[in-house]
Amino acid sequence: NSFCTLLVDRCPPAFSRVLHTLLPSTNPLSSSTNTTNTTPNMSQSRCLRKASATLVAKAHAAARAAAKAGAMPPTWARNATVRVHQPSRPGAIVLVRALRVWHVPPPTCEALHRDNNCDVDPSNAAPCCVAPTALLLCPYYELQACDTGAGECPSGSACPYVHADVRGAPEYQPHEKTAAARGAYERFAPGLRVTVVLPGHATAVVPSERLLRTRAFVGLRRAVGGCEHFVSRGFCDRGAACTFAHPLALP
Repeated sequence: NSFCTLLVDRCPPAFSRVLHTLLPSTNPLSSSTNTTNTTPNMSQSRCLRKASATLVAKAHAAARAAAKAGAMPPTWARNATVRVHQPSRPGAIVLVRALRVWHVPPPTCEALHRDNNCDVDPSNAAPCCVAPTALLLCPYYELQACDTGAGECPSGSACPYVHADVRGAPEYQPHEKTAAARGAYERFAPGLRVTVVLPGHATAVVPSERLLRTRAFVGLRRAVGGCEHFVSRGFCDRGAACTFAHPLALP
C-alpha cells in the first residue's frame, strides 16, 4: 500500500529490499514448503526468546519497584542487555539495554511454521529460524532509529519481532557458528594443525582451515586458547577482533 511504499522509498536500497520481505503487507512468514528438519534452530530460538523475555520482564519489574521507592533501578537491571539483529545489517548485532526493550516475541514458534509453511532458507525464513543467537528487530523500530518518522508497529504484541529503541546501542560484527557453517567468515590458510586449549583445559588438534580468522596467534610451536563464548555458546561478539581461537568443528 501507499504507506509501505513511503517507508521503502525513504530507506537505502539495501534496506528497501529487506522491507519488501519483512513488512506486514508482504507477510514475512509466507514461503514455500521445505521438508528440511528445522527442530534445532527452533529449539535454540525458543530458549533465546524465553530467556530474553524473562530478562526484560525482570528488568522492567525491578525498575518499576525502584521508581515506587524513589530510587534508581538496580545496577543489574540498568546493565542487562539483549542481543538484537537489525534487518538492514545482517552481519552485525547490537546489544540493547533490557530497559529499552518493550516487546519480545513469544517463546514458541511451532504455530508460525505450521500456519505459514516457513522454510529454513535465511533469505525468507521466519525470524525464529534466522538467528538463534540474537532476536530480530521489527522493521518499524529500525525505521524509527533512522529518524524516518515511521509510526508504531501495527502488529503490536502479536509482532514476531523485537520492539526496542536501538539508538546508541553498541554494534558488533560477531562470529556465529550457524553463519560460519555457511562460509560467512574468513578462515586461516590451510596447512597447519593447531592445538587449541578448550574451556576446561581440554585440548584438541584442529586443521588451520577449520579456524575462523581472529587475532589469535596460529603458529607451529604453540597452543592457542579457544574462545569460551564461541565454543560454549556458539557465538562471539568480538568476531575477528577476538584474541582467542574460533574452531568450526572439534575432533
